[in-house]
Amino acid sequence: MGTSYTALFRQIEILRAIPDKPGCYIATGTIQTVLQGKGFNVKTRTLPRF
Repeated sequence: MGTSYTALFRQIEILRAIPDKPGCYIATGTIQTVLQGKGFNVKTRTLPRF
């Protein structure tokens, strides 16, 4: 059984991109851009599934 550290690190970066202030929102496209800047290629449909 293999461990996918890439998926784990991608999920951590998604959580870091989400604002922690109540009432603040971020678009999935913005999260996708942040992830691409960090070297993760993620489809837009993958983000809402997270």
